Amino acid sequence: MYTNDPYQKVSNSYVMMSHGRPIPAERFANEAYEQFKQNNDVFGQGESLVALGLLYKSSLKRNITESVAKFEQAVALFQSINDYSSLAKTKFALGNAYANSEEKEKQCPMYVESLQDYEKAKKLNPESSFKFNPAYPSFDAMVKDFESGYCG
Repeated sequence: MYTNDPYQKVSNSYVMMSHGRPIPAERFANEAYEQFKQNNDVFGQGESLVALGLLYKSSLKRNITESVAKFEQAVALFQSINDYSSLAKTKFALGNAYANSEEKEKQCPMYVESLQDYEKAKKLNPESSFKFNPAYPSFDAMVKDFESGYCG
């Protein structure tokens, strides 16, 4: 499972999370982040920070403050390269992290921004897509459901 490819390390991090192994999941994501940073790969840095944010939001390594910080860092990186698809999914995850934090009032605005970024991404590149919850027919349907359920 070891690799020098930082993108594979991010993937390995998710595999470790799915197997309930937080320590190697964190190690893979951190190693990937450092490699991406050395290579000036802004997208990769953001992706590795999203993996860390999800890990810290999960029950495997619950640290909501750290989760929010990683997602906020990823948002800044994705904004710097105008990657609206990545911004949409990261802001959605950030909204979910805010729901469990001291900053709950920031949850709903993140859902709104997530949908706005999703629409920008679709206009710029109608083919752009990313993984989302398969229980929903589309990303925007999922966000709207969360928004109506948590934001009134």
